Amino acid sequence: MELKRLKSIAEFSLEEVKKIPVYKSEKYEIKALCFEVGQKIPSHSHANSDEIFQIVKGLAKITVGNDEYKVSHGGVVVGKNGISHSVENIGDKRLIVKSMFVPPLEAY
Repeated sequence: MELKRLKSIAEFSLEEVKKIPVYKSEKYEIKALCFEVGQKIPSHSHANSDEIFQIVKGLAKITVGNDEYKVSHGGVVVGKNGISHSVENIGDKRLIVKSMFVPPLEAY
């Protein structure tokens, strides 16, 4: 077993949201999504994977289909496969989101 603290491995960029691989197996995949203030991952979907978002630090607006959620530390939102979703940092500080794909994406 290996301990990874998402706040410790987080990386940020003013150019784009950073997606840090944390773990990948045949059953699931975890990434840390690291947002500067105002950054957004635009609406998209995954044909074969559900994506579960958990807020580690900060305040996010997560849209899944037509539903919009304002989520802070500890909150979880589930995006089912094939349904469009987006994530945006709406806080005044950096945002860290744990993203889990079930099953894992084919490519990083």
